[in-house]
Amino acid sequence: SFSAETIFDEFIELSSFTTINFLDLNLTNVDFDSSFFNDCSFENCNFDTTLFRDASFLNCNFKNCSLKNCNFIKAEFEEIKFDNCFFEKAERGSLSKA
Repeated sequence: SFSAETIFDEFIELSSFTTINFLDLNLTNVDFDSSFFNDCSFENCNFDTTLFRDASFLNCNFKNCSLKNCNFIKAEFEEIKFDNCFFEKAERGSLSKA
């Protein structure tokens, strides 16, 4: 699991995460382009200007997360649950194109 971290300006694209718990993270300008998330949970995470283009999410849960200016173009979601999450539209890209 990853918890209580702040990550800025990192490239983590083309990564695979399985059964990972992301807790109390602040991720700003992080690039998860073409990454895969399977059976992951995100709780109390803040995503700001995070790139999830072409990412895949399978059986993941988001709880009390804030997603601001995130790019989800061509992202795939299957069996996903969002509980008490806040979304703010990105200037480029949007959840509607996922």
